[in-house]
Amino acid sequence: MNDKIAKDNSGFKPKEKGEEEITGGSEVDTVEESKSTIEPSEEENGGIEAMEEGQKEGFRPQPSESESKGEDIDSEGVVLEGKEEDEKHRESKNENAEFDEPSEEPVEERPIDERFEDREREINESIQKKESELVELKDSNDQKQQEIANIENEKSVLEEKRKTIVKKEYPLEKRLFEISEERGRLERDEQGLRTLEEESWRLEDERQKIEKERWEMDKKILEVDKRIGAIKKGKFEFEKSIEEKEKEKERLMNLKGALKAVFDKKKIEEHLNQVRTRQEEIKKEWEGANERTSSLEETLVSVDREKDVVEKELEEIEKKERSTVDPVELHEVEKERWEVEEKKRELAKKKWEYEDDFKSLQNEILELEDKNKAILREIEENKETVQKLDDEIRGAKEKYDINEDEIML
Repeated sequence: MNDKIAKDNSGFKPKEKGEEEITGGSEVDTVEESKSTIEPSEEENGGIEAMEEGQKEGFRPQPSESESKGEDIDSEGVVLEGKEEDEKHRESKNENAEFDEPSEEPVEERPIDERFEDREREINESIQKKESELVELKDSNDQKQQEIANIENEKSVLEEKRKTIVKKEYPLEKRLFEISEERGRLERDEQGLRTLEEESWRLEDERQKIEKERWEMDKKILEVDKRIGAIKKGKFEFEKSIEEKEKEKERLMNLKGALKAVFDKKKIEEHLNQVRTRQEEIKKEWEGANERTSSLEETLVSVDREKDVVEKELEEIEKKERSTVDPVELHEVEKERWEVEEKKRELAKKKWEYEDDFKSLQNEILELEDKNKAILREIEENKETVQKLDDEIRGAKEKYDINEDEIML
């Protein structure tokens, strides 16, 4: 028996020089940042510790003879005023305070789940704000539309009134035209002409009155048109703002989707790292099982050789036993045969035990190979998912001008 069965179709290969081990995908690069802090020198530490110790124990310098008399002196022996000494004391205290500042401790990075939830919450709040703004703008736009509709109705009423005025104006113009024609026929009839003139004046007065009504109505219609134009201009601004807010909301929605894609990608990459770690463990188990299998094969060969020797020895004893006539010698030969038979039995038991172990190892190797194949499939599927997420992220960044900082976790 050999280890060929165990090594075929395993998905494992020995690592060659310059060749990467089987991982099913590229490793996710991780960068560890280290922080360094500047520590004070031993002399500075000693001075600070002594200073702090003295403060704890309430240490005060012993007054000199001059100080005991109420005089202040400097290092040169010159008497100082009390105010100058206080200033020196304050300056010294400020200098010492520089060493008392606490050193900054490294801040532990928060889990990616918490960072994602916080960033998603911020985007959701921005989306809700845009939605509220859109509701207000659309309400205002609807109000403008209703105002326009009301004024349009008002304009319709004015136009109907104008039509009525024009209808009243038409018969007057017709009669005035008739009078102008009758004047030609009544050139010598002064009384008739006078009557026509008086009628013409009366009709003209009525005509002017109606025209003034029409002018007033035209003025009102023009004012209404101006009001409609002003409201439509405001409505256009609202619609423009609504369009901008809609685009901003759409960008936020896609920013949220891109952020979720980045989060999913990072989680998959974390999972892939765990999967690859498990794959390495399986590979080590597989290599160990193969080594034990090879060792067992060698042991089985050794046992078979030993068994051949025992069987030959047993054949010699049996020949000797068949040719022995003396009972005493026969007893000795038979005892010798018993011992050899016992050796043969022990060897058979050992061989069975080793064969059972060999079969168990082969089953273990097959199970490990199946696990490795499943891991390779999982890695490949996750790589495809990561590729889709990358495409989604890249598309959102290009279409909606999303910066890398906006989706960084």
